[in-house]
Amino acid sequence: MQLTANRIMTFDGQNLPLQRDLRDALATYARLTWPRDTAKHAARAWGIPRTTAANILKGHASASTITHVMRAGGWNVALVVVGAVIGQGLDTFIQHERERLQHERERHQFQDARLAAMARDLAAVVPLGAGGRVVGPGGPTEVARPRRRRVGDRAD
Repeated sequence: MQLTANRIMTFDGQNLPLQRDLRDALATYARLTWPRDTAKHAARAWGIPRTTAANILKGHASASTITHVMRAGGWNVALVVVGAVIGQGLDTFIQHERERLQHERERHQFQDARLAAMARDLAAVVPLGAGGRVVGPGGPTEVARPRRRRVGDRAD
């Protein structure tokens, strides 16, 4: 049985609107992992005294104890417990990120297609020479520049 952030947030399926703080989430994680003799098993697994494990179960863990437990339990503990505190498990976060990146990719593909169409339209209007340079009045090596108007020139 694998614990998930959702199981900790809802205390194993109960539909309770619980706001989990890190201490509560860690206590719930321990209770769901070891339903019987929880303090004894948690103390053994995390390398802490049994009294400290009992305090964790009461929701009275200190910051240093939480850090020690996270290091001892590794990612299996940290991801689930922190996910419960955030309110979103890692699997849900990864799925949302994939969807966001897919939308961003589609947006960029649309913009690329639009820019390519604009470049084709521009190429049809403005003649291009070798290397994509604009063909000017003196040949393809000279860049076409608008002619400056001088006093007395007629407007075309």
